[in-house]
Amino acid sequence: MDMSIRPRRFPRFLSIVMAGVMLPMLSIGEAQERNFNFPHVRPLDASTRAAFSSGMKGSPLFRELVAQLEGSDLIVHVESDCTMRDRVQGKLLFVTAAGGVRYLRVRIGCAVSGIRQVAILGHELRHAVEVADAPWVVDESTMAEEYRRIGFQSRSDTDGSSFESRAAIDAGERILRDLTIGTQ
Repeated sequence: MDMSIRPRRFPRFLSIVMAGVMLPMLSIGEAQERNFNFPHVRPLDASTRAAFSSGMKGSPLFRELVAQLEGSDLIVHVESDCTMRDRVQGKLLFVTAAGGVRYLRVRIGCAVSGIRQVAILGHELRHAVEVADAPWVVDESTMAEEYRRIGFQSRSDTDGSSFESRAAIDAGERILRDLTIGTQ
């Protein structure tokens, strides 16, 4: 067998391994300085895509929140959740941090629809902006620490792990007003 025609796999393998080692070493600050060319807020189903579209069309505050997230190191996946308890209409979860990017998931209860769903999505996006503004939030426990600092325990909380902020409550109410005025 002639060795000169054998494919050279080691350098390719080495480059893949090096990329896997180097990417997580990027700091979150470096990620914020880079210009990502992909959407940071990603609705995952028809219902949340419709709510996102309505918010972008009907509320200046909603657009502002999305713009802030587009300039951050966050990727926010948004999905409907039909298992959510009645008292909880929306929730923000920390998923992971990797490669200089932090991943969050917003869940919106299936029982919520129309402009109320858009307002709840805006409320949760305001929470995501709060996380974007806190680069030290890198997991569930640091997110809980941040909300103990800037917010308060949610009234719908039964296990001590749900928090609220005045800014998110105000954002949801303002987006609801924007959409209500826009429909009259």
